Amino acid sequence: MQYLSYQNIETIAEAILHDFLGDQINSFSPIDVERLAKDYLGLALKYMKLSDDGSILGLTTYNGITFEIERNNSKKKITIPQDTIIIEEDLLNDKQNGRKNFTLSHECAHQVLFRVEPTSYCNNYRKQFTVGKTYSLRALATKDDWCEWQANALGAAILMPSKLIEQSLFRFGCNNKILLYGDRYLRRNDRICVYNMASFLGVSFSALIIRLRQLKLIEDLPFSEYHELWEVVM
Repeated sequence: MQYLSYQNIETIAEAILHDFLGDQINSFSPIDVERLAKDYLGLALKYMKLSDDGSILGLTTYNGITFEIERNNSKKKITIPQDTIIIEEDLLNDKQNGRKNFTLSHECAHQVLFRVEPTSYCNNYRKQFTVGKTYSLRALATKDDWCEWQANALGAAILMPSKLIEQSLFRFGCNNKILLYGDRYLRRNDRICVYNMASFLGVSFSALIIRLRQLKLIEDLPFSEYHELWEVVM
């Protein structure tokens, strides 16, 4: 499989969004990732209960498969057609909107990367266990690690494109870098800005922080320099 850099991934995401959005590429609108999955990538999208313990949030298939799930403390085999994404139905709760969108974008990214390299990309299907997990480049020991890192990075770049992030920072009143003290504290104005951005983009606060840091729009400072006690739960 190809081992893509951040720059490679950003280029792929930009090409996809230009093709998907056409003349609307510069409009100030969140990415409709469900429409991208169904209308642009031609994928079937279903919501169903994938596990009793919530350990599986999404999966996608490149070929038709029979997949075993555990529900009501018993195992059940289901047949899933080719080019299908299944998302855990509990994520349809409005409070889980950010996790749902990122899960869906992550699975779309797997499909895109598979189509770039269909003969050697990962397995016949991918199941996602942890949304928002970060992969250190130093810890990418296996092919599956790289598959997940690339899907996380591409999913974020599709759902939170750099130009839309920059527009959002301006629209929501963040004209400079976001200052993050320690690993969880923001100044009041930055906190409000980031929460408003996350709500507008349809993503979780933590996913947006990760993306802002990736785009070098976060400045990390020691907690000792923090003077406003406005805690941010991440």
